[in-house]
Amino acid sequence: MNPDDFSSFLMAITHQDIQVIDAIIPKSSYIPIRLSESNSDLETFDIGSSEAWEVYITNYLKTHHKKVAFGGYLEKRGIYNRSDYFNNQNP
Repeated sequence: MNPDDFSSFLMAITHQDIQVIDAIIPKSSYIPIRLSESNSDLETFDIGSSEAWEVYITNYLKTHHKKVAFGGYLEKRGIYNRSDYFNNQNP
């Protein structure tokens, strides 16, 4: 399905926003987060550690007084380099 058809499909099924995260959380509680290789903050912790990621993201949210962080799609993210799945030419 091409993107235009998908957008038309979504518009046809609802005229309201479709929530994929708890609708109780207002949009004002969202903040973008950059997880790309150009983010120098990622050099301050072990990006191979899930626990370190949890600390980093939790601190990011607390610092900005937000509840949800979302990243840009199609970013070049070094965190995927550790995964065989993302490095396989035919996953």
